[in-house]
Amino acid sequence: MTNSLSMTERARSEDFLALYNMTTSSMNDLQVRTQRKMKQLENDYNTSVTTIDRRIDNFINETKVSQNNIAEELSYIHKNQSDFAMNLEETENRSNLTFSYLNDIEKKKEETENRNNLTFSHFQKQIDESTELVTMTAHLTSSATTAGILKFDDVSFCIGIHNLASYKHTGKFICEKEGIYLISASIMSTTNYGFYYIYLNGRQITNTMTGFNSDSPTTVHQTGTIVVALQLHPTDSVWLYNTGSYTMKGGLWSTFTIVKVK
Repeated sequence: MTNSLSMTERARSEDFLALYNMTTSSMNDLQVRTQRKMKQLENDYNTSVTTIDRRIDNFINETKVSQNNIAEELSYIHKNQSDFAMNLEETENRSNLTFSYLNDIEKKKEETENRNNLTFSHFQKQIDESTELVTMTAHLTSSATTAGILKFDDVSFCIGIHNLASYKHTGKFICEKEGIYLISASIMSTTNYGFYYIYLNGRQITNTMTGFNSDSPTTVHQTGTIVVALQLHPTDSVWLYNTGSYTMKGGLWSTFTIVKVK
C-alpha cells in the first residue's frame, strides 16, 4: 500500500518535472524568440531612424540647395529687374528726346510751311497785282471852254476800275491797284496857245500846248498829245487841267487813256 503511493507520487513528480521542464523550455524559447524579435525590432528601428535621419539630412541639404538656388534666382531676377528698369528709363529718356526732337522738327516744318505759304501768298498777290488788268479810254462829252479839270466822262472802254462813277463826276482818276501806268492824253484845241497840264496828287508833272497858225490865227485845229509812265500807289489821283479859257474840242477829237502795264 505504501509502495503504491510512493510510486504514484514519484510518477506525479516526474510528470510535474517533465511539465516544468517543458514549460521552462517553452519560456526559454519564447524569451529567445522575444529577444530576437526585440533585437530585430531594435535593428529595424535603428535602421528606420537612420534612414529617417538620412532622409531628413538629405531633405535639409536639398532644402538648403533649393534655398540657395532660389536666392540666386531672386538675385538674378532682382538684377534683371534693375537692369530692365535702367534700360526702360534709358529707353523712356531716348523716347522723350526723340519725341521732343520730332516735335521740334514738326514745329520747324510748320514754321517753314507757314513762311512758304506767306511767301507764296505774297508772290501770288504780286503776280495777281502785276497781271491784273486796269485800263480805261474816255472822251470829253462836250467841248471845254473854261479853266479847270477836264472831265473825260464819256468812257468808251473800261476794265478793272470800280470807282468809275466818282471818276466821271470829278474828272480825277483814283488809283485802286498799285503798279506802273501808261497815261496818254490827246486833245484837240481850236485856240492858239492852248495849254493843258497833267496833275498827280495836286502836283503838275507835265504839260503840252496846241500849235499856233500865224496865217489864220482865228481858225486853229491842232492836237496836243502827252504820254507819260507813272508808278502809282493806291489813292494816288491823276487828272488833266485846262489852264485858261481855251477851247478843248469834245467828242472823239480828244482822248484820255490809262493802262496798267505792270
